[in-house]
Amino acid sequence: MKRREAMEKLNKMTPEELDKELHKVYIEARRDRLEIEAKKTQNTSTAKKQRRYIAQILTLLNSKDKE
Repeated sequence: MKRREAMEKLNKMTPEELDKELHKVYIEARRDRLEIEAKKTQNTSTAKKQRRYIAQILTLLNSKDKE
């Protein structure tokens, strides 16, 4: 999924849907970090992408809360 498509998808979500998405991504990120620590995977770029995605979700949640 391209960055623009992901942002459009996130912008259309309600705060409740964003919370669910955030929870799902947190779980995935934790699992991936554990796999990296256990040396089960060499792909560390997914952790960086997930951190960015989490930051985008949190930014949108904060901006929607202020509205």
